[in-house]
Amino acid sequence: MPFIASSVLLVMLVVFYYPYCKYYIDPDATAYLTISQRYADGDFFNAINGYWSPWSCWLTALFIKVGTSAMAGAITANAIAGVLLLWVTQSFFLKYSIRTFSQWWLCMASAMFLSYAVYWQNFDDLWECFFLLYALRMMVSHKFRHTPWYWVGAGVLGALAYFAKAYAFPFFILSSLFITFYITRAWRSANRVEWLKIASVMIVVMIACSLPWLYALHHKYGIWTTGTAGALNMSWYLVGHPYWKEGIQFLLPPPYPHSVSYWEDPWLVNGATPKFWSSVDLLMRQLLKLLQNGYKFTISSLHIGIGFLLVWIYMIWLFLFRKARKQQYRVYYSIIIPYLLFPFPFFLINFEARYIWYMLPLSMVLGASIMKRNRLFNKRWAMVLFAISYIVWPLYSMRSMWNVGKQEYQLAQKLKQENIIGRYTSNVIFGNPEAVAMQRVAYFTGNAYYIMHKVPASFQELLPELRKHNVKYYYYYPKYNPDWKMIDEAGIPMRVVYKDTIQGFQLLNLRSSIAEGLISDVLQSLRNEDDEVLFLVKQTPLLTFDIVGRTLHIFFRDEGENDTVTSLKKLKEFMPLETAIDITRQLKVKDSLIISDYRKYHGVQIIEDSLGDKIYFAREGYFTDEKTLIYKKYFGKTYKLSLPVFSSSNEYAIIFIYDFRRHGYHGEGNRVWIYRNVSGTWKNCGYVL
Repeated sequence: MPFIASSVLLVMLVVFYYPYCKYYIDPDATAYLTISQRYADGDFFNAINGYWSPWSCWLTALFIKVGTSAMAGAITANAIAGVLLLWVTQSFFLKYSIRTFSQWWLCMASAMFLSYAVYWQNFDDLWECFFLLYALRMMVSHKFRHTPWYWVGAGVLGALAYFAKAYAFPFFILSSLFITFYITRAWRSANRVEWLKIASVMIVVMIACSLPWLYALHHKYGIWTTGTAGALNMSWYLVGHPYWKEGIQFLLPPPYPHSVSYWEDPWLVNGATPKFWSSVDLLMRQLLKLLQNGYKFTISSLHIGIGFLLVWIYMIWLFLFRKARKQQYRVYYSIIIPYLLFPFPFFLINFEARYIWYMLPLSMVLGASIMKRNRLFNKRWAMVLFAISYIVWPLYSMRSMWNVGKQEYQLAQKLKQENIIGRYTSNVIFGNPEAVAMQRVAYFTGNAYYIMHKVPASFQELLPELRKHNVKYYYYYPKYNPDWKMIDEAGIPMRVVYKDTIQGFQLLNLRSSIAEGLISDVLQSLRNEDDEVLFLVKQTPLLTFDIVGRTLHIFFRDEGENDTVTSLKKLKEFMPLETAIDITRQLKVKDSLIISDYRKYHGVQIIEDSLGDKIYFAREGYFTDEKTLIYKKYFGKTYKLSLPVFSSSNEYAIIFIYDFRRHGYHGEGNRVWIYRNVSGTWKNCGYVL
């Protein structure tokens, strides 16, 4: 009954909180939710991630597939983990004969704590706690020692815990060795074979079940690893900052299409990951870090409950100094071992309360046992206070999540209504509250956020990198860089498309000046230097830009001159007609950028590949009101093309290629990609307008 009642309370609280906490998405959640959506969409390769564990992403993806939003699916998955945690907690209470009165109060306190935990950085932690605690519950069962299926089951749960959180992989192996050593009394030589047999079965099953994921990580990253989070976090907290890969200047690019930010997979932009044994200086830093993390552990423990911290201190004191009283707690040794062992590796890295939620049910069992053995605290009022100590911080901390993110959600809706969509960055350094808000906006709008990790001397110093990454919008907070001149390469002020007086930023359109077409639409698609695409354009260059060390020539048509064929190197895709017209208007040029006119150039050589074979477009018949069939000759084979009919209103024609080669073409709206064979690899050279 305590479990059922507390589960009902937990579900009611989660439902009550949802309208007020559904916008609370921290940077970790933006990564998890994006990965979940990738699984739901079938983008499995990019979804595989060494930094963020997959279990909650898999569950959330299942809920997305049945029609929920990503956030609703994540909360539902987390709430299920909360209910299961209540169940396994109640199971521990029954196992260790906790009084019914205490069960009621502790279960209700657990429900209130977990209703807060469901929303607080709401991925994976609760599932890791459940799987590890369920495995521990099997180990302390009186059947465990003589039931091989329990060993197998515990191993499977260990693998599931690893899928929920990578930390569970080493912890499960280490704790299993210690717990089974104690259960089998392996300090006696006659029992060591039994100990090794049980521990080996559990660990082998755990590793065997984990192998598919381990192989997936190896296939993606090229290294054997249980996850990248440990190496990255240890390095970051030890050194105080990341080391970036070569080529990273001011902006951190998102790793994949439709990524919110680089935070989805930080391993891909991270460089070196030094350890404390790399140098004497880092060793000294690590020793100081132990002291700092001791303080952080104390604060994190208080965020769970003052009773939690007092129980941990008492257990340490008991094992170190009170040998006479140890016998009273022999029955609890199987849970005291993982309870004391679990937090120690975090002393090397960092502490947050959620890292040690696994210890919460165990602290309740041990706390109840301590009070039961103490005359002063063996009272109901003491148990009530002990239980209440676990809900003080959750009730207080819910304020920090109440409607947080709603403002960013509403901003995102306004931006989408105004069609202000595209890649963006800001002058806010990663880690500031505004940067967290920017990541929420990126998630809610579905845009990529290029986080600035280092402040340049001026906006003009940042511009080449903005152009390189094809960033379209810039969130400028004047309070951080009030002296910056927000102008483009030609000295023209950037156009403000949105002002937010509440958050205090200006949204600038980086494409609103003369460089819009050249830098944003064209520069994005620069190819390798040996690639060459031929377009039908005018030879006379009217404009030359020198950007990022490359000189690009834009060709225009003058009145009265004939069209000729010329080459435009390093260009992947042609400039859109409307952008070209916009550029020419600003330059006060008479005519617009010429677009290929295939009525005049039948049989013109378009591409010459590395083998010396030539591709030709050949015309059959004349253009009529019907679509004319065109054929493409390549290596002696003929491929059927269709060409829309030109009319006086058409300024350009779109060529669609059918049956070019199996998977050898990619149509995208009105775009067509022309492929060339370079060393047996097919890649796009550009599309033809």
